[in-house]
Amino acid sequence: MKLDIDHGGESLSVKYKLGFINGECKRSTANSDSAKIRQWESCDDMVTSWIINSLAKEIADSVECVNDLEELWKEIEDRYNQINGAKLYQIQKEINDLGSSIYYLLLHKDEKALEKTQHLECQSSVQLCVHLWSKR
Repeated sequence: MKLDIDHGGESLSVKYKLGFINGECKRSTANSDSAKIRQWESCDDMVTSWIINSLAKEIADSVECVNDLEELWKEIEDRYNQINGAKLYQIQKEINDLGSSIYYLLLHKDEKALEKTQHLECQSSVQLCVHLWSKR
């Protein structure tokens, strides 16, 4: 099942959790009410578990030791916000090897696959999450 990026962001926005991912909802300071700190930690842990549970096991295992959700997103973004050169080369080679009649039949499909490997822009962490979820 493929998720739409806009819908992934909406689901977190509706639940008032988007701020945990994009950094707008910061941990309360030490001078804040301890109940507010516990509430923030509870929400951060909940959204972190949503995200980790949506990742492939190998990826989830490698990001278990993060302190909060914002750190989790930065870690994932640093790893996956890059071009997959091997996949790009493979698709380009397959396109070049096709005969012209087959090429035109498969052009649309191959162009879409190529677009997906060009560059994953992580303008928001929600987009990254949805992208990773759709690759499962």
